[in-house]
Amino acid sequence: MTPRTLLTRRRRSRSVVVSTAGTFTLTLALTSCAVDSGPGGLKLTDVSRESSAQSYARALTSSATSLTTALAAIEGATRYTDVSQRLSAARRAADQAKTSLNLITPPREAAGAHSRLVLALFQFSRDMAATDRAVQDQRLCTMPAVRYQVGSSDGARRLREAVAQLRAAQGGYSFPATIADPGELTERREPNGRFLKSGRRGGRGNLTIDNNGDRDAVVSLTRNDKAVFVVYVRSKSKATIRQVPDGTYTLFYTTGVDWDSGAKRFSRDCATRENLSDTVFETTVGGGFIRWRNWTYIIAPDGGGNSPSAPVEPDDFPAD
Repeated sequence: MTPRTLLTRRRRSRSVVVSTAGTFTLTLALTSCAVDSGPGGLKLTDVSRESSAQSYARALTSSATSLTTALAAIEGATRYTDVSQRLSAARRAADQAKTSLNLITPPREAAGAHSRLVLALFQFSRDMAATDRAVQDQRLCTMPAVRYQVGSSDGARRLREAVAQLRAAQGGYSFPATIADPGELTERREPNGRFLKSGRRGGRGNLTIDNNGDRDAVVSLTRNDKAVFVVYVRSKSKATIRQVPDGTYTLFYTTGVDWDSGAKRFSRDCATRENLSDTVFETTVGGGFIRWRNWTYIIAPDGGGNSPSAPVEPDDFPAD
């Protein structure tokens, strides 16, 4: 027997190992595997999970892009009149993220957190619509108040929880569109009669403000569209601006809750009005007499009082 004949028989012997009796054939298949022949020898690695995890991470980032931009726009708003459209943009972005994520099958280890994320985005979208209505109704009147409402909403809380659960899942997934917890709600008040702006004195006339309303008020006495005196008057209290120089003035007032000295308006439940009658201070001398005018302005609930007034936008309250 020659070596060649022996080799042929060995090949035939190996070729019949994969066949069995009858017509049944056994087929072995490995899918989604990579070969790693490192120091430990031959090793098969399942790359399907790795590919799925990477794809899911990219999908999370992509779906969060528009919402991240919308939330940053809310943070960057400086005028109250800008905020409604920015809240609407955030609501639409949350809806888009929810829809795109709802079509994704997440890795098994992230399935629970993924479901919570979709539900959180659904709730957040509803909360943004409610926040927008609160802005239009002037229940929220400053940007910090809007940011507080956004961050403390049920949807934002659920979103923070879902993001934390995704991060804690095996593999550590990230959803970039997050909203920080805003902390405690504030209710700031100034002392009654404090001047937030006090202009030049020298006249004889006085203006007394009698706040019969249920909320604190800030009164601005303006001349030539500029605030001359701005005074804080607490609910059920009075304050007097003394020695007002002669001239024709327009009176504005705003009422509400939580005076924001930075924004120079109330944060919540605000109402701003302009008195429709001029307030004229005039001193006359004659016949051995000096005559001047004193005024009393009464603030009553729902815009009532002793002089007609009309509502104006919060941004138009003259505090400077």
